[in-house]
Amino acid sequence: MNLNNELAPPAESSGRNEEDILLLKRIGDRDELALTSLYDKYSKILYSLTMRILKSVDDAEGIIHDIFLEVWNKPNDYQSNKGSFFSWLMNMTRNRSLTRKRSRSMHKQSHMAELNSLSFHTETHHGGASSSSLIDEYRDSVLGAINKLNGEEQQVLILAYYEGYSQSEIGRIVNLPIDVIKFRIDDALRTISSQLQRRS
Repeated sequence: MNLNNELAPPAESSGRNEEDILLLKRIGDRDELALTSLYDKYSKILYSLTMRILKSVDDAEGIIHDIFLEVWNKPNDYQSNKGSFFSWLMNMTRNRSLTRKRSRSMHKQSHMAELNSLSFHTETHHGGASSSSLIDEYRDSVLGAINKLNGEEQQVLILAYYEGYSQSEIGRIVNLPIDVIKFRIDDALRTISSQLQRRS
């Protein structure tokens, strides 16, 4: 598949942007068929863009949903003096995709830092030892503690700390309320911490 062709704009036709503006006006009058027309016209190329950046079906579908929801709720946000509607859509999609990518990276780094801190908390019990063999031993202990968790706790912990998903995203993935997800993560961390303390 040629991604450059896939991301190329729809074939130009006279008045294409004018047609888009008319559809936006109809959306402003709450015409759902107008939104469907814009979705059919642009969703495939926007989806290709998000997939190219994020390589995640769930993320791509979520962003496309949010983009067209915003078009529905705020059709007047598009300003024709700043370029074509298609360019505006592409820029908005690209920006949100990049923001999502950075967010996932930050979540993952934060979660991993928190999880890794569990593997070093017993360092003070060993005279501040920091040899690579001791570090490896602590990390093995963390992995061993994770393996002792029940399946539900393991699932949310892996999604949060190794995949970088936020608690709300995990809730959507496993179809559970966010307070349940939060409880499972907290309970799993308490269990791991307790096991490591017993070890020290």
